Amino acid sequence: MHIKEAVDKDSDQILDLYTGLYPEHKGKIDTFRIPKAEAVTFIAEYNGEPAGFIILTYISYGAHTTGFGYIEELFIRKRYRSFGIGKLLVNRVISWCDRKGFNVIFLTTPKTNLGAIKFYRHLGFRKNGQIWLQYTNKKKQAKKRVA
Repeated sequence: MHIKEAVDKDSDQILDLYTGLYPEHKGKIDTFRIPKAEAVTFIAEYNGEPAGFIILTYISYGAHTTGFGYIEELFIRKRYRSFGIGKLLVNRVISWCDRKGFNVIFLTTPKTNLGAIKFYRHLGFRKNGQIWLQYTNKKKQAKKRVA
């Protein structure tokens, strides 16, 4: 097992994983750009094949204060689930945030996804009592439906 920080040359592999997660996007997205600046992506390879990835976005408040991370996406290819790859990727993000001085990592998951909740709780994540609210630009959604 090897986990590395994804770079631009890994974009095709990430796109393949991403369309595995969201099959409805297959053929609609022809490239995947590795997030930069305020995000880091790690890709897990198993026997040389991409097996999963994790994307962490983060906010840093400057040299003298800490910031926080947000796990935006964690995906493991079906045939590699139950190999411990998700745990390795999350632990890689935790250690990365620790080196950067970030004390808090957030994530969201549907409340009905009991498997994910159990997984993250096992890794030390706890409900924080916050309610996440979402804004959806309905005008842009309407344009997408028309196109």
